[in-house]
Amino acid sequence: MVLPREIDLGDGGGDRPFCTMSDHQPRQGETKSLTPSQHAENFRSEGFSVVPGVFSEAEVAEIRAAIEEAAGRMPGAGPSTKGAMVFHTNCYRFSERLQELCADPRLVELVRPLAGDDYWIRWDQCVAKGPGAPVFPWHQDNAYNGLKDEHFQVWIALSEMTELNGGVRFAPGSHRAGRLPHTRNGAHHVVDQEPTNGLLVKAKPGDVVLFSSLLLHQTGENESEEPRWAYVLEFMKAKHFDPVSKLPYFMVVEKGRPSLRWTTWYKGRVHPANAVKYLSWRLKNAAKALRG
Repeated sequence: MVLPREIDLGDGGGDRPFCTMSDHQPRQGETKSLTPSQHAENFRSEGFSVVPGVFSEAEVAEIRAAIEEAAGRMPGAGPSTKGAMVFHTNCYRFSERLQELCADPRLVELVRPLAGDDYWIRWDQCVAKGPGAPVFPWHQDNAYNGLKDEHFQVWIALSEMTELNGGVRFAPGSHRAGRLPHTRNGAHHVVDQEPTNGLLVKAKPGDVVLFSSLLLHQTGENESEEPRWAYVLEFMKAKHFDPVSKLPYFMVVEKGRPSLRWTTWYKGRVHPANAVKYLSWRLKNAAKALRG
């Protein structure tokens, strides 16, 4: 199948319906209403689903303000920050407003059919891609965090996302290949076999892109004169484990209902299968600690 070069969500306000990109042949400005289960089917098939107009202009401004306030309480920018590309990570740990956002009914409706009735947030990051910020190469997010299991990325556009300002490109269906080999290149983990025909997703502030951590994606250079802002929430099934996440953990949904509670224990932390999955990781870190 020959993919179109881009998806344009068109114009409109907060009442725009959900849309699907599963056939990769949308007409300009056309959207198609989907149920949450259909979004999940689209996610499983293509690795992503695009939802226009989830948040209003006022809500976008509120989210940005909450991120900026949280960033002011943090010790510094995230480890991937370089030049004009700035990351602020784990903002939700410093903001009750962002914690509430995790369990926003509109997001739960999207994530729950995939993550199930029990899930938590393992990570978040605000990405501010300033003018002149370079290409962020093709990768899977699992290559950066080293996790063995798929998790669910909710990308909220906080400014317009276009080809000019370094919008995101996906390789549809690439998540179905599982974890792929990557090579370290400076601060980046770059997939060994890069896609030749990525799909650009254009978005307006308040649009949401739900995608798999195993989906190959890339962002281009910001050739505009304005920064591009996005906020990404990363949700994980409660049965899965992240050995890097620090205590306490923040449960978002439990038994199918919003939970929003901090805890030092959850299913995945004590699941025997996870102990086996991350045995080599534990041994490597133990050896590193012994070497001092």
